[in-house]
Amino acid sequence: MTHYGTWVSYGGDARAWLAIALLLFGCLFAIEITPLLLLRLSPMARLTRDTFFSVALMVGVFAVWALAGFGYPSAPLPIALNVASKILAFVAALTLFLPGRPAAGPATPSPDARGAARPRRRVMAGAACGVVGLAVVTAGCSSPSRPSAAGGSAATSASASGPLWLCRPGQAPDPCDGSTAVSAVSASGAVGPAARPSAASASTFACFYLNPTTSAAQTAAGNTGLAVTPIARYIATEFAMPLSQVCDVWSPLYRSQTLPTVLKGLAGDEGLMRSTFTVAYDSVLPAWQSFLARSGGKPIILIGDSQGAAILIHLISAQLDHQPAVLRRLLVAILVGGNLQVPVGKTVGATFTHVPLCTSATETGCAIAFSSYASEPPADSVFGRPGQGASLQSEETATAGQQVACVNPAALGGGAGDLDPYLLTTSQLTLREHVATPWVSYPGLYSASCEHGGGASWLQLTSLAATSSTRPVVTEAVLPGAVDTGPAWGYHGYEYSLALGSLLNDIAGEEAAWQSGH
Repeated sequence: MTHYGTWVSYGGDARAWLAIALLLFGCLFAIEITPLLLLRLSPMARLTRDTFFSVALMVGVFAVWALAGFGYPSAPLPIALNVASKILAFVAALTLFLPGRPAAGPATPSPDARGAARPRRRVMAGAACGVVGLAVVTAGCSSPSRPSAAGGSAATSASASGPLWLCRPGQAPDPCDGSTAVSAVSASGAVGPAARPSAASASTFACFYLNPTTSAAQTAAGNTGLAVTPIARYIATEFAMPLSQVCDVWSPLYRSQTLPTVLKGLAGDEGLMRSTFTVAYDSVLPAWQSFLARSGGKPIILIGDSQGAAILIHLISAQLDHQPAVLRRLLVAILVGGNLQVPVGKTVGATFTHVPLCTSATETGCAIAFSSYASEPPADSVFGRPGQGASLQSEETATAGQQVACVNPAALGGGAGDLDPYLLTTSQLTLREHVATPWVSYPGLYSASCEHGGGASWLQLTSLAATSSTRPVVTEAVLPGAVDTGPAWGYHGYEYSLALGSLLNDIAGEEAAWQSGH
């Protein structure tokens, strides 16, 4: 449910993860060890066991960091480990200039020898305490602010001055505003321009985008604060900026559930899941009301991924379904990885009363919802099965007579279709071709079709890359340090980007239908 930028290396696999690890920690180790090697050139410097011990500790810190997951600089533990590695590098440099150990002598060392040894022990003990102390302090200082029972100072100031926006028309800086130029890489490796929806009418429509889970930190309340973090900006750029081609993008800051909270909820702590989801939803509601009032009566598009989709499912059920005036403005709701439930064989009912699933490219006022897997989701899947996993976030607990919704973004009318991925070029670490644009697409890399069986419904993704090794593909493999990967999660970390180009085309088609009918 989290998206750590390149931690999933969209379009990569376990080899890409290893490449990231070698690139990151190799550079860090080179940075730390180079000054030691240069200091070693001094005639006053001498290698000691303490030097090797400090360097070994530094390598151990890197190992712990790798096992804990990158998460830098958005999570406190990686920040603390980074600080600790630098302190150990300094300690290692300091040991090069410590007094030498006394030569072997009588069994009982003289008072002078004992006195000469004490400074060394004191320096090493002090340095070790400094590493531990500063790492703990850094972890505490870098943690998201702990909200009080009333919601914390950040939430209080937000409620006093209105909702806080990550992206909003006219706001500067705005991570959702930038170049959307994209190149297409074909199966043969040829690079060329990719066709995209015209932005001529984009300002006619307004998008309300909710980001997925962004924090892997453990907080006292189980929710994030309302700070603009680097990972929040990155996700807004990667997932929401492309939407600016078809609409004005509004994306609020909200007190999302952290990943540890979600995992505990999925493991059975329903009380924690319900209370923290309520906090997240309640922090979105003022932004939603402000969006409706300030978007000038424009047709609206709702887009949510993962936790963002779960909140929008609850929002539509609790708000839009009972507001005819707002329903008349709804162009489409895109709910990726949220486990929207419908009655078996039907397009509306169960969770939504007046927002059906989309069944054609020109239908408006409908929802596109899906969760993707390579094959039938396992019995313990987080998505694709009603009444479990992600359904618990939006309190969709019913199972009898219900199924998880599946609308193929590559073929709204049904059947199979080729997805149109849309990804940041900088996230494609294994891409061999030179791509000069900030975005890249792989047309015809995956086909998609909605499948049903064994009590599950899912968007099945099939790789078409067998005839070409020039374009990277994804897997359901468990990535080191990423607890929300593996067969139970399917392609959850990749599906939004793999389908984003198709979703943009869907929105453009529905906008054209809206304009022709209004």
